[in-house]
Amino acid sequence: MHPVLEHQRHLTRRELLQGAGLSVGSIALAGLLQQDGLADSSSVGGLPELPHFAPKAKHVIYLFQNGAPTHVDLFDWKPKLVEMHGEPVPEEAVKGQRFSTMTGNATG
Repeated sequence: MHPVLEHQRHLTRRELLQGAGLSVGSIALAGLLQQDGLADSSSVGGLPELPHFAPKAKHVIYLFQNGAPTHVDLFDWKPKLVEMHGEPVPEEAVKGQRFSTMTGNATG
């Protein structure tokens, strides 16, 4: 079952009323503070004008690698890998163990 649905299934009436009371109370507090002039009535928007100084960045590189291989696997050049392509994994590398990530003709 989905974790959120599982949590809702075990939510007690007391927890529901407590959460609802906090949200209604915060809305009421904002209204009272605005009446007294303590809260800002204007909403926060975007920039009213262009930035007051020129940007300095020439290039931006953004890498988001969620669940990707490590940076060593992606950016580290391995010249011996080209020579050993298609060969079975050497016994000194696996030491008699079988790894689930090694598939195909990778024996070991």
